[in-house]
Amino acid sequence: MNNLKTLQALLSAFGSTTKGSTAIEYALIATLISIAILGGIESLSGGISSMFGSISTAIE
Repeated sequence: MNNLKTLQALLSAFGSTTKGSTAIEYALIATLISIAILGGIESLSGGISSMFGSISTAIE
């Protein structure tokens, strides 16, 4: 019976700890934002390269 109470105490203490989960959530959000920014930059890079190419052609 004592082992059961010890197990219950350990499980309740484990379930109430949220310090690490908040840090992990913020890391996941930062990662998703970084991926979105990199995707946006990559989609814009083709258009910008084309624009500078046409400017270079016009100058020559």
